[in-house]
Amino acid sequence: DERQDNSTNLNAKINWDISGEHKLAISYHGTRKQWSTFDWLWKDHPDNTADFMRKNYALNASFNHVLSKSTYYTLMAGYLDVVYKGSLGGMTPADFWTVDTTGRYVSRFASPTINPSTGFYTESGVESIWRDDHTKTFTFKGDLTSQIHQAHLIKTGIEFQYNTISYIDIEDGGTKLSKYGQGIDSVAPPGPFPLFGQNRWVFDVKPIIASAYIQDKFELEYLVINAGFRLDYFNLGSTVMQDSWVRTWESATGLASDWSRSMMKISPRFGVSFPISENTVVFFSYGHFNQLPELQYFYRDPYSSTFTGNPGLDYEQTILYEFGFTHQLTDYWAVDIKSYGKDISKQIGTTRVYGTLGTPVDLYDNKGYGRARGLEFEIVKNPSDFITGRATYTVQWAN
Repeated sequence: DERQDNSTNLNAKINWDISGEHKLAISYHGTRKQWSTFDWLWKDHPDNTADFMRKNYALNASFNHVLSKSTYYTLMAGYLDVVYKGSLGGMTPADFWTVDTTGRYVSRFASPTINPSTGFYTESGVESIWRDDHTKTFTFKGDLTSQIHQAHLIKTGIEFQYNTISYIDIEDGGTKLSKYGQGIDSVAPPGPFPLFGQNRWVFDVKPIIASAYIQDKFELEYLVINAGFRLDYFNLGSTVMQDSWVRTWESATGLASDWSRSMMKISPRFGVSFPISENTVVFFSYGHFNQLPELQYFYRDPYSSTFTGNPGLDYEQTILYEFGFTHQLTDYWAVDIKSYGKDISKQIGTTRVYGTLGTPVDLYDNKGYGRARGLEFEIVKNPSDFITGRATYTVQWAN
């Protein structure tokens, strides 16, 4: 019999040492999982809840080539396929409905309703969710490392990612008609089953994500400097640039669309360490780190949901800097003291806005912010007499 949670996994990997300078690795990972969630409110009627299925497989190939004693590069190509489905017994939103003698749609089931005498859902209600998601990701990555000079170690690389994302989430399609299905709206919402569901989220997008970096490690007997930068690129694709999508978004939010189809960010990184005495080394580092928000925050459609995506979102950003020193107390004992700061900005949150009809909508934005300052003290015992260890104490102020 089927259990509540069923999963299978398959992993395979082949390593081929073609020659002393050439190596190839190919790997496969596949997973399939089927499950049903348990909600205490449904304890009397668990068969009225939805079932879910997720399967994904990833295929990757990596090639490493040593050009010389000082230079080598790595190339990687990958493909990821993810399918996610959810429904009540495989029923589509249309399967819940019949047409009466007047030509109106009538649902054969009710929305989840709590029995006041028991505090649990009644038998007449069902979870009528319909999920049908499919994501494909193609990735290419290349890295090069070269000791171009006795004092300079260069690392550089690029990464390119092409995505096709199809997302369908109709939470109440079996029990409620959409505004289009009720005749309130003359324009059908996107995706399948436009007549059904008031809480629906559908998008079909093809974003491109790319990055490149270069780093130089300059090393002398008395000085080490790491310096470089990273370039991040994001292309939204054509869906959110279409006139119908833009007009609906402006109507839902009451705002003007001012986003661009693509954006870029440059992140500098710098670090230096040098001795100030025979036993003491001082170090300092500073860097910008940009992270792309979850793609759903860009694309959540504005047609019928209380939450709306924002194609004008920016990268989430963290600026990290630290200063400190390491002092060798004896041959086996050392102390490390550093102060650090972390400024976190443009984190994803929501702002309540009102559309042209005065309907409230929660819009994703970059208004989240945080800051942390701290001191860290660490004492290290290097291996001797079969004993090694470390003790760390940190004090931090955050808001």
